[in-house]
Amino acid sequence: EPEPVPELEPVPELEPVPEPEPMPTLEPVPEPEPVPEPEAEPEPEPVLEPDTAEAVAPPAGPTIEGAARAQQLSRDALALARAGNPTEAESVWREALRLDDGLASAHANLGAALAARGAHEEALEHLRRAVHLDPSRPRWHYNIGRVYYDMGDLESARLAFQEASGCDPGFGAAHLALGMVCEALGRTGQARTAYGAALACADVADAAAVRLAAVDSSADSPEGGSGGQ
Repeated sequence: EPEPVPELEPVPELEPVPEPEPMPTLEPVPEPEPVPEPEAEPEPEPVLEPDTAEAVAPPAGPTIEGAARAQQLSRDALALARAGNPTEAESVWREALRLDDGLASAHANLGAALAARGAHEEALEHLRRAVHLDPSRPRWHYNIGRVYYDMGDLESARLAFQEASGCDPGFGAAHLALGMVCEALGRTGQARTAYGAALACADVADAAAVRLAAVDSSADSPEGGSGGQ
Protein backbone atom coordinates (compact mmCIF):
# COMPACT_ATOMS: atom_id res chain seq x y z
CA GLU A 1 0.00 0.00 0.00
CA PRO A 2 1.36 3.51 -0.82
CA GLU A 3 1.94 5.80 2.18
CA PRO A 4 -0.89 8.29 2.80
CA VAL A 5 -0.33 11.88 1.69
CA PRO A 6 0.87 13.92 4.68
CA GLU A 7 -1.63 16.32 6.21
CA LEU A 8 -1.18 19.99 5.33
CA GLU A 9 0.72 21.86 8.00
CA PRO A 10 -0.92 25.03 9.29
CA VAL A 11 0.10 28.19 7.49
CA PRO A 12 2.08 30.51 9.80
CA GLU A 13 -0.07 32.87 11.84
CA LEU A 14 -1.01 36.37 10.74
CA GLU A 15 1.61 38.88 11.69
CA PRO A 16 0.84 42.39 12.97
CA VAL A 17 2.02 45.08 10.62
CA PRO A 18 4.39 47.68 12.08
CA GLU A 19 3.11 51.22 11.91
CA PRO A 20 4.82 53.73 9.59
CA GLU A 21 6.79 56.58 11.02
CA PRO A 22 4.56 59.58 11.80
CA MET A 23 4.36 62.24 9.12
CA PRO A 24 6.51 65.30 9.81
CA THR A 25 4.57 68.27 11.07
CA LEU A 26 3.94 70.84 8.38
CA GLU A 27 5.45 74.25 8.93
CA PRO A 28 2.85 77.00 9.25
CA VAL A 29 2.41 79.07 6.12
CA PRO A 30 2.51 82.88 6.64
CA GLU A 31 -0.80 84.61 6.16
CA PRO A 32 -0.98 86.43 2.79
CA GLU A 33 -1.19 90.18 2.72
CA PRO A 34 -4.79 91.37 2.40
CA VAL A 35 -5.78 92.26 -1.14
CA PRO A 36 -7.68 95.52 -1.57
CA GLU A 37 -11.31 94.88 -2.35
CA PRO A 38 -12.44 95.98 -5.83
CA GLU A 39 -15.13 98.55 -6.16
CA ALA A 40 -18.61 97.11 -6.05
CA GLU A 41 -20.21 96.47 -9.42
CA PRO A 42 -23.93 96.72 -10.03
CA GLU A 43 -25.67 93.43 -9.37
CA PRO A 44 -27.02 91.68 -12.50
CA GLU A 45 -30.68 90.98 -12.89
CA PRO A 46 -31.60 87.55 -11.43
CA VAL A 47 -32.03 84.81 -14.03
CA LEU A 48 -34.59 82.10 -13.51
CA GLU A 49 -33.02 78.62 -13.47
CA PRO A 50 -34.73 75.26 -13.94
CA ASP A 51 -35.64 73.33 -10.82
CA THR A 52 -32.77 70.90 -10.29
CA ALA A 53 -31.59 68.74 -7.43
CA GLU A 54 -29.13 70.41 -5.12
CA ALA A 55 -25.55 69.56 -6.09
CA VAL A 56 -23.69 67.47 -3.55
CA ALA A 57 -20.07 68.36 -2.96
CA PRO A 58 -17.60 65.47 -3.09
CA PRO A 59 -16.46 64.28 0.33
CA ALA A 60 -13.40 66.09 1.59
CA GLY A 61 -10.26 64.21 2.55
CA PRO A 62 -8.94 64.21 6.09
CA THR A 63 -7.50 67.40 7.51
CA ILE A 64 -3.83 67.49 8.49
CA GLU A 65 -4.88 67.30 12.12
CA GLY A 66 -7.30 64.44 11.40
CA ALA A 67 -4.68 62.41 9.54
CA ALA A 68 -2.15 62.90 12.34
CA ARG A 69 -4.73 61.91 14.94
CA ALA A 70 -5.66 58.82 12.92
CA GLN A 71 -2.02 57.72 12.79
CA GLN A 72 -1.68 58.14 16.54
CA LEU A 73 -4.87 56.16 17.16
CA SER A 74 -3.63 53.39 14.87
CA ARG A 75 -0.39 53.16 16.85
CA ASP A 76 -2.40 53.08 20.09
CA ALA A 77 -4.56 50.27 18.70
CA LEU A 78 -1.51 48.22 17.76
CA ALA A 79 -0.17 48.62 21.31
CA LEU A 80 -3.52 47.47 22.70
CA ALA A 81 -3.53 44.42 20.43
CA ARG A 82 -0.01 43.48 21.47
CA ALA A 83 -1.01 43.90 25.12
CA GLY A 84 -3.82 41.36 24.69
CA ASN A 85 -6.79 43.72 24.23
CA PRO A 86 -7.95 42.91 20.67
CA THR A 87 -11.56 44.06 21.12
CA GLU A 88 -10.54 47.50 22.34
CA ALA A 89 -7.89 47.65 19.61
CA GLU A 90 -10.54 47.02 16.94
CA SER A 91 -12.60 49.95 18.25
CA VAL A 92 -9.62 52.28 18.16
CA TRP A 93 -8.67 51.21 14.61
CA ARG A 94 -12.25 51.88 13.50
CA GLU A 95 -12.06 55.36 15.01
CA ALA A 96 -8.76 55.95 13.20
CA LEU A 97 -10.37 54.95 9.91
CA ARG A 98 -13.33 57.20 10.59
CA LEU A 99 -10.86 60.08 10.66
CA ASP A 100 -8.79 58.86 7.69
CA ASP A 101 -10.15 56.02 5.56
CA GLY A 102 -6.98 56.15 3.47
CA LEU A 103 -4.72 54.97 6.32
CA ALA A 104 -3.59 51.67 4.80
CA SER A 105 -1.85 50.29 7.90
CA ALA A 106 -5.02 50.71 9.98
CA HIS A 107 -7.01 48.73 7.39
CA ALA A 108 -4.31 46.04 7.35
CA ASN A 109 -4.11 45.67 11.12
CA LEU A 110 -7.86 45.80 11.64
CA GLY A 111 -8.19 43.12 8.95
CA ALA A 112 -5.64 40.94 10.72
CA ALA A 113 -7.45 41.37 14.04
CA LEU A 114 -10.81 40.49 12.48
CA ALA A 115 -9.32 37.42 10.79
CA ALA A 116 -7.87 36.25 14.10
CA ARG A 117 -11.39 36.01 15.56
CA GLY A 118 -12.89 34.43 12.45
CA ALA A 119 -14.66 37.45 10.91
CA HIS A 120 -13.30 36.50 7.51
CA GLU A 121 -15.54 38.50 5.19
CA GLU A 122 -15.03 41.81 7.00
CA ALA A 123 -11.33 41.01 7.38
CA LEU A 124 -11.02 40.63 3.61
CA GLU A 125 -12.72 43.98 3.05
CA HIS A 126 -10.10 45.78 5.12
CA LEU A 127 -7.15 43.73 3.86
CA ARG A 128 -8.15 44.31 0.22
CA ARG A 129 -8.53 48.02 0.94
CA ALA A 130 -5.04 48.04 2.45
CA VAL A 131 -3.37 46.45 -0.58
CA HIS A 132 -5.37 48.71 -2.89
CA LEU A 133 -3.86 51.70 -1.08
CA ASP A 134 -0.36 50.18 -0.93
CA PRO A 135 0.15 47.03 -3.04
CA SER A 136 3.87 46.82 -2.20
CA ARG A 137 3.41 45.28 1.29
CA PRO A 138 4.09 41.52 1.12
CA ARG A 139 2.68 40.72 4.56
CA TRP A 140 -0.65 42.26 3.67
CA HIS A 141 -0.95 40.01 0.61
CA TYR A 142 0.12 37.09 2.80
CA ASN A 143 -2.62 37.85 5.32
CA ILE A 144 -5.20 37.88 2.52
CA GLY A 145 -3.93 34.46 1.49
CA ARG A 146 -4.17 33.20 5.04
CA VAL A 147 -7.81 34.32 5.30
CA TYR A 148 -8.70 32.60 2.03
CA TYR A 149 -6.83 29.49 3.22
CA ASP A 150 -8.89 29.44 6.43
CA MET A 151 -12.06 29.86 4.36
CA GLY A 152 -11.10 26.88 2.16
CA ASP A 153 -10.66 28.96 -1.01
CA LEU A 154 -7.28 27.54 -2.00
CA GLU A 155 -7.12 29.08 -5.47
CA SER A 156 -7.60 32.62 -4.10
CA ALA A 157 -5.10 31.81 -1.35
CA ARG A 158 -2.59 30.68 -4.00
CA LEU A 159 -2.89 33.97 -5.87
CA ALA A 160 -2.44 36.01 -2.70
CA PHE A 161 0.59 34.01 -1.51
CA GLN A 162 2.04 34.36 -5.01
CA GLU A 163 1.65 38.15 -4.76
CA ALA A 164 3.32 38.12 -1.34
CA SER A 165 6.31 36.09 -2.49
CA GLY A 166 6.63 38.26 -5.59
CA CYS A 167 6.74 41.43 -3.49
CA ASP A 168 9.52 40.04 -1.29
CA PRO A 169 11.59 37.08 -2.57
CA GLY A 170 13.06 36.73 0.93
CA PHE A 171 9.65 36.23 2.58
CA GLY A 172 10.01 32.57 3.49
CA ALA A 173 6.57 32.07 5.00
CA ALA A 174 4.95 33.19 1.73
CA HIS A 175 7.00 30.71 -0.35
CA LEU A 176 6.21 27.91 2.09
CA ALA A 177 2.49 28.71 2.16
CA LEU A 178 2.40 28.96 -1.63
CA GLY A 179 4.02 25.55 -1.91
CA MET A 180 1.57 23.98 0.50
CA VAL A 181 -1.44 25.38 -1.32
CA CYS A 182 -0.08 24.36 -4.74
CA GLU A 183 0.56 20.88 -3.35
CA ALA A 184 -3.03 20.67 -2.07
CA LEU A 185 -4.30 21.78 -5.50
CA GLY A 186 -2.24 19.10 -7.22
CA ARG A 187 0.13 21.62 -8.82
CA THR A 188 3.26 19.75 -7.84
CA GLY A 189 5.48 21.55 -10.31
CA GLN A 190 4.58 24.92 -8.81
CA ALA A 191 4.86 23.44 -5.32
CA ARG A 192 8.43 22.32 -6.04
CA THR A 193 9.32 25.80 -7.31
CA ALA A 194 7.86 27.45 -4.22
CA TYR A 195 9.55 25.03 -1.82
CA GLY A 196 12.81 25.55 -3.69
CA ALA A 197 12.53 29.30 -3.11
CA ALA A 198 11.68 28.67 0.55
CA LEU A 199 14.88 26.62 0.97
CA ALA A 200 16.85 29.85 0.56
CA CYS A 201 15.05 31.41 3.54
CA ALA A 202 16.62 30.32 6.82
CA ASP A 203 13.45 30.67 8.90
CA VAL A 204 11.51 28.09 6.86
CA ALA A 205 14.28 26.09 5.16
CA ASP A 206 13.83 22.98 7.33
CA ALA A 207 10.06 22.87 6.82
CA ALA A 208 10.49 23.46 3.09
CA ALA A 209 12.99 20.59 2.83
CA VAL A 210 10.50 18.22 4.50
CA ARG A 211 7.67 19.28 2.18
CA LEU A 212 9.85 19.09 -0.92
CA ALA A 213 10.97 15.58 0.00
CA ALA A 214 7.33 14.56 0.47
CA VAL A 215 6.41 15.93 -2.97
CA ASP A 216 9.31 14.13 -4.62
CA SER A 217 8.48 10.90 -2.78
CA SER A 218 4.87 11.10 -3.90
CA ALA A 219 5.92 11.70 -7.50
CA ASP A 220 8.23 8.67 -7.42
CA SER A 221 5.57 6.36 -6.01
CA PRO A 222 3.72 3.96 -8.40
CA GLU A 223 0.55 6.05 -8.16
CA GLY A 224 2.41 9.36 -8.33
CA GLY A 225 3.33 11.33 -11.37
CA SER A 226 4.81 14.53 -12.64
CA GLY A 227 1.90 16.49 -11.17
CA GLY A 228 0.20 19.57 -12.39
CA GLN A 229 1.94 22.75 -13.32
